[in-house]
Amino acid sequence: MTPPRLLADGRARAFSLLVACALIQAAALSAAAFATRAIFATLHADEPLTLALLAWLGAAGISAALAQFILDSTGEKMGQCFTASVRQRLYEHASCSPQSELAKRRMGYHLLRFSGDLNALTAWPSRGLPRLIAAGALLPAALMVLWVLHAPFAWIAGATVLVTVLTLALAYPRLKKNYEGLRARRARLAADMAERVPVAAQLAAMGRRSKEKTRLSSRTDAVIEMALRARRFEAGLKLLPEAMVAITACALLGIGARDDLPAAHLAAALAALALTLRPLRNATRALQQRALFLAAHDKLRLSLERETVSRENACLVLPSGPLSLTVTDDAGERHAFAPGTISCKTTLDLERFAPILIGAQPAERAHAFLNDIDVCDLDPASLGRRVGVLTDNPLILKGSLRRNLTLGLQGRPTDNEIMERIEAAGHSQTLKRLGPLFNRLPERGANLTREDRIGLSLLRTIIQSPGLILVLVPIQEELDCVFKGSTILRV
Repeated sequence: MTPPRLLADGRARAFSLLVACALIQAAALSAAAFATRAIFATLHADEPLTLALLAWLGAAGISAALAQFILDSTGEKMGQCFTASVRQRLYEHASCSPQSELAKRRMGYHLLRFSGDLNALTAWPSRGLPRLIAAGALLPAALMVLWVLHAPFAWIAGATVLVTVLTLALAYPRLKKNYEGLRARRARLAADMAERVPVAAQLAAMGRRSKEKTRLSSRTDAVIEMALRARRFEAGLKLLPEAMVAITACALLGIGARDDLPAAHLAAALAALALTLRPLRNATRALQQRALFLAAHDKLRLSLERETVSRENACLVLPSGPLSLTVTDDAGERHAFAPGTISCKTTLDLERFAPILIGAQPAERAHAFLNDIDVCDLDPASLGRRVGVLTDNPLILKGSLRRNLTLGLQGRPTDNEIMERIEAAGHSQTLKRLGPLFNRLPERGANLTREDRIGLSLLRTIIQSPGLILVLVPIQEELDCVFKGSTILRV
């Protein structure tokens, strides 16, 4: 799987609008420079200012401001749309990844993918790219105005722009390297914090408070050191445009005095030179955002290149009713269970095969069959609905109890239907212990006991009414009375 392209999904039209707005803004600001020259010439000749000159200058300023407004809003929309595509691609990749592969990654890095890196991926298309496009339009326009005013002005300003651009280009690799180092250190610190904050009380009880604080301080010092290094280099680059434009302004004034140019020409030349300062500043900022973007994009590409499970040909659906199961374990022993097998205690490692049978983990072909159909050919959604797992660690999302009991169901039952199914199974007290259906559960069911988790898993399986049930926890109850018409396997 590859990252989404920046100009895909209609974003090419937004890019075209950015270019058009940048050209309009450049034309408007050039017109403003010539209007400034005309106004100064009129004032120098002691003539009254005409309404046409003032309207010329005002219209140019308003046009440039409107173009900037459209540039900003279009760039922001383009950046947000690109980030939305990245977010969708990341989630799609995660949903196609084996459960074992996801379990290897630290939770902090998962959070970073969906938050920190996305900020860097948004900044370039939303702000950096529009600034660079505007700079590409404004710099030639400013040089053209200077050429029209006095050719030596354009030569001097052109040399300044060239030196600045070349310096920024040569500084770019180091800038990118600084941001990559800073990003790596921040990532490690964020991952450590995300991992340790939820268990800070337990770590303190183990006598590790001072050790963990020392570790945190060490990681923080590394981040600060790298951040200062990157910030100083960045500040030096930001000084470059101001310094070069200041030197150029002095040179233009010297040339104007030498060639005895009128004050109106000098005012227009300084106005045109001011047009080069803004795009050079913007180009410097765009360069920084591009470096951050590439650092995050490289990590995104590597993340999306990780192993995924192809389910393109898995389209078969399991029928209703009890399911048969045939599995060959790692030792080569074959385990076969007929449809309707009740509470069979087996030596098969159910915890290992449960993720395979519910479609969360890929299986080797010809190793597991449900109703004599290879699980590799079965639709994962069908597996998730027709195979239930009784566990003390069920999937729990933040939300209502109703939502968590009906996760994965093809059709959402009404509250009355949920209550009827639970009462028919004889587990009204289990539901009462968990609370009403509108009761809110925290993320991962943080406030639930192990007994509550098993109870939630049991109620979910009752509502699901699967054809095969894998019991991974010790339950004293005779489940054949609860799950009539299902194949039930116990550890």
